[in-house]
Amino acid sequence: MLAMPAQYTPKAVTGGDVPKRTAGRPKGAFNKATLEAAFAAGRILDDPQYQKTLLERAQAGKLSPGVEAMLWAYKYGRPVERSIVQVDTLDDLHSMSIGQLKDRLKNLEAEIVEDDDEDPAA
Repeated sequence: MLAMPAQYTPKAVTGGDVPKRTAGRPKGAFNKATLEAAFAAGRILDDPQYQKTLLERAQAGKLSPGVEAMLWAYKYGRPVERSIVQVDTLDDLHSMSIGQLKDRLKNLEAEIVEDDDEDPAA
């Protein structure tokens, strides 16, 4: 196991009128395993030899897709996911009476409830 230097100590979160905890790790502090993992990852990622081989693999096109996607996200950010909803029946809605619109709304609500009942993840 790698020995952690002193600068990798947990950070404490303090506030104005927040009651103080008397035992355990301070609120917001990382546990020992998280700190050790971050320290070990830092030693690997900060190693010049690793950085050189990473660059060589990237230039040769041999990076795994996950690593390549992560590098793109770190540099340019993650793409925004947008959904385009296209309603072809807009003209039909304009020509409906209030009663017909209410009936349609009830039918759509019933469909939504049925979909929620069938979806085990919901």
